[in-house]
Amino acid sequence: MDLKPGVLGGAILILAALGCGVWILKPRDIECAGAEARALVAQIATENQAALDELITQYVRANSTPKLSQAPKSAERIAAENRIAALKEAVAKANREWIDSVRPGGQGSPQVLNSGNQVLNVPRPNNDASRRATLVRQDLFIAQRNYDFAYGEADRAARAADDKADAANRAAASATLRNEVRYTLDDVRTTDKNLVGALTCAATLNAKAGKYDWTLPITFKVEQTSDRKLYVTVYGLKKF
Repeated sequence: MDLKPGVLGGAILILAALGCGVWILKPRDIECAGAEARALVAQIATENQAALDELITQYVRANSTPKLSQAPKSAERIAAENRIAALKEAVAKANREWIDSVRPGGQGSPQVLNSGNQVLNVPRPNNDASRRATLVRQDLFIAQRNYDFAYGEADRAARAADDKADAANRAAASATLRNEVRYTLDDVRTTDKNLVGALTCAATLNAKAGKYDWTLPITFKVEQTSDRKLYVTVYGLKKF
């Protein structure tokens, strides 16, 4: 058999490589929109809690549990709340009147003529205004204390029950959606390719579970390892 030197040399190199257990591999053609790259991005998204948390928030908002703390109020409680609101307004008014009574030039401040026949406003405490402000503040304190005695414990218990129900609802949503969520990519495009063939890509990541969905623009990098496998790095998953 007549072999040219170049062919013979190539055959010898291949046989030597095989004898050493080394394969000479040609780099694969990789694409941002390739099925394997898409699958790897979806797998990484599945392991990221941020996307799932957003779907859980939507589920909880649409399937909220009844709030004990928002139950209808009795007529007595409404009356007590109205009294507290009125007392707060009375305190604000009494404080304004007291400040006005002691401010120079304010209503109730005494006027004194000095030796130069000039009128001066000399402020001094107005005991009547100060006493009214003190009394109305005391009334407000008593009303708020009585309100807390009457309804505070029940309110705190209702809020604790609401928090427990919300936590259970969120846990149920997490278990349900974690099994249902599916990730897909849209608008996949290549934005850069370096000298060794690694690709920088951009896309829109879609997460969908039943009637709940979530989208996010992401970037990812697709590289080929020495054994011709794809290696994908995804950026931006935790941003909403």
